[in-house]
Amino acid sequence: MSVMFDFDSVKKRLQDRLKAKTSWANILFFSTNQRIIDIVAEEIAYSMQYDEMLTRESKWNLAQQITSIMSENQFFNYFPHRKIGATNYLKISTSKNFDQSYPKNIIIPKYTMFSNSSLTFCSTETTTLTPIETNRELKIVQGVAKEVVFTATGETYEFFEIENNSIENSIFDVTVNNEVFTRVDSILEADSGSEKVFELENFKDFSGVKLKFGNDVFGKKLNSGDVVVFKFIQTDGLSGNVYSKNSITTVNSTIYDELGEEVDLYCTNEYDISGGLDYEDIEKIKVNAPKSYKSGNVAITNDDYKAIMNKFSFVKKSNVWGEYEVNEDLHNLPGTLIPQEENVVHICLIASNDLSVSPSQELEIRDGILLKKSPTDIVVFEKPNFIYIDFIVNAFITNKQYSMSYVSDGIYYALLNEYSVENQDFKNSIFQSNFISTVSNVDGVGYHNTTFSLHKILNFQSAYVAEININLEHIKRNSVKVYLLDKTMPGFNYVLIGVDNGNGNLISTLPEVYDLSISSIFYDTGIGNLLINSGLSSSYTNFEIKIEFDLDSDNIVSTKRNQIILFGSTQTSVNYA
Repeated sequence: MSVMFDFDSVKKRLQDRLKAKTSWANILFFSTNQRIIDIVAEEIAYSMQYDEMLTRESKWNLAQQITSIMSENQFFNYFPHRKIGATNYLKISTSKNFDQSYPKNIIIPKYTMFSNSSLTFCSTETTTLTPIETNRELKIVQGVAKEVVFTATGETYEFFEIENNSIENSIFDVTVNNEVFTRVDSILEADSGSEKVFELENFKDFSGVKLKFGNDVFGKKLNSGDVVVFKFIQTDGLSGNVYSKNSITTVNSTIYDELGEEVDLYCTNEYDISGGLDYEDIEKIKVNAPKSYKSGNVAITNDDYKAIMNKFSFVKKSNVWGEYEVNEDLHNLPGTLIPQEENVVHICLIASNDLSVSPSQELEIRDGILLKKSPTDIVVFEKPNFIYIDFIVNAFITNKQYSMSYVSDGIYYALLNEYSVENQDFKNSIFQSNFISTVSNVDGVGYHNTTFSLHKILNFQSAYVAEININLEHIKRNSVKVYLLDKTMPGFNYVLIGVDNGNGNLISTLPEVYDLSISSIFYDTGIGNLLINSGLSSSYTNFEIKIEFDLDSDNIVSTKRNQIILFGSTQTSVNYA
């Protein structure tokens, strides 16, 4: 029989033990005696609860405190991320309409700040707006630029602590006497005693970070009086995501041209600023750390590559495949030689802003895996093929205690969550039964009829030519619609410019403006091309294309390993039955 250590059980055992002694047999358990027994029993119970907690927290799978997990993850060679700031690109110009240039170079320094009505954003790198440009896109991250200054005492392995639980995970700089130092995972990785490096370690509860410097054997030692500056971004993480386009319109910092003259700068966001995350929670660390340990920080298998990809703070989701999977997709026998696929490792990544990783991020990954992969492995980055679902929901409420707005919001957030990047995988298939069940389980929904359409966003690869790569089978005839958006016109919406004619040809809905005469789509594969022969004159990079379509099937079956089907929108009608 198990022994219980709660207060009542401990107290009863004390009383029974005392009763069993002759000298206590006639002593009543009340007043002072009872109080003493209560105090002893309570302290024993507290002691056992604390011991139980310590035992639990020492077990990886049972630990519930973030400090316990953070103390152990180092054995897995895994470093959980801090808060990650929402990021994307901001358009800047000296012209209110973003259509005029400025006669001199304008330097926009790293950490230049911009804002909307409630949040602040910083540029992540120094860039120059040149006289030949009417506007430029500048990468930003949500947060406020901060700076902390320390004076060194010259100690060996000197360290400084910064208490701030909102330090952005990857955008920061450390300088010593105005010289930039480079971060290393461990100061012991320094190649020499003169190498200007530092180590950055998270506090175990994510409440701050510690900067550590060398000893003139492993990294350069600080001298007494050295001025150490830590510049970082204080971010709101998940709360810093912005889904309203053209809402970031204020330049907070003062900007100068190359001659030092102050310049009026204008800005706007044509895209969502997204991908912001709070620091990694316990359950994610429990899942990710063992995967990192299993890979041994060496890229051999697909899972090894995935584990290494997921260590990059800007990567939200990854997929990796090679010749074996290509043979599987082509229905070939395992081991069939495909010369162009030999030793090729395909990597498809979604960044923390729910878009494809940028070219600079791809370069950072290549540098990061160079010494971890086989020299014969050829890494090829594949762009994610995003397909978005637009749900049409007609729901009825049978229990009138629920309001229509409550049920409508519940449907929206249930579908948004179910078909988010976090909850879907590459090459995912979505069946009618899935989304029917998701809507049915929303509080207040008595019954409903839910259908869907799909859309894909495209960009021109050259002057008004775009590849249509939907890569889904059984596109419904006469369901394809082509929309065009001019991104240089803030507030403008998509304009319908074409539809399919049921035979695979795309025909213009505005023939007096747009000529689509040699554009087409194959219904069986979702592959086609869009070529606009007339009607456009400005740079092809100013435009975005949306292809809407339906399927003959009620189910959506992915066909490519870089394809992912995600929530697009809901059109919801809610009424009382």
